[in-house]
Amino acid sequence: ARLVAGTAAGGAGLSREIGRTLARIHAMPASGLEALDGLSADPARRALNRLSARLRSAKSRPALDRALDLLWEKAPPRGRPVVLTHGDFRASNLVASGDRVAAVLDWEFAHWSDPIEDYGWFTARCWRRHCPEREAGGLGPIAAFDEGYREGGGAPPDADLLRFWQAYAHLRWAGIAMVQISRGRANGRADLVGLEGRLPEIESELLRLAA
Repeated sequence: ARLVAGTAAGGAGLSREIGRTLARIHAMPASGLEALDGLSADPARRALNRLSARLRSAKSRPALDRALDLLWEKAPPRGRPVVLTHGDFRASNLVASGDRVAAVLDWEFAHWSDPIEDYGWFTARCWRRHCPEREAGGLGPIAAFDEGYREGGGAPPDADLLRFWQAYAHLRWAGIAMVQISRGRANGRADLVGLEGRLPEIESELLRLAA
């Protein structure tokens, strides 16, 4: 079944397997993938540059502008590993059978970046609204996810690095939401316009992470 919620037992086994799966993605060889977007020695600042352009094209929101300034100040230094990242690694893009990940869907955002970009996206609070206490994508404990990622050959991030990429995830999500809201207004899509109600929640979490 496609993943939409954690298991009754708290999802530790599945969270561990998802961690291993993400580590395997990040270990994929570059051969044949050189044309993918994002190859840079400074993926954090490259990501912020692209996000800055997106936010400039949307209606300004002071909280987002402030958070972006803070992220520029806190961006990790050059020299971090650069690997293949999925770009949208979250529960709704995974297919699982029990505690086994059967497939990872929706690769259109795959690019070269810091592996913790995926890590922060998966663990960001905006993707676990119904189970906020399950830090691994709303599915289970982050300790199990960390363990699986380590078993797969990855290196889980320290708290500051994870916090940066989680903040980036919220800012990126806010930018996407603003585009969708504008599209909804233009096309009479109430479901998309309704995303505006989530922006204050996202901004609050973003400023907490970026502070």
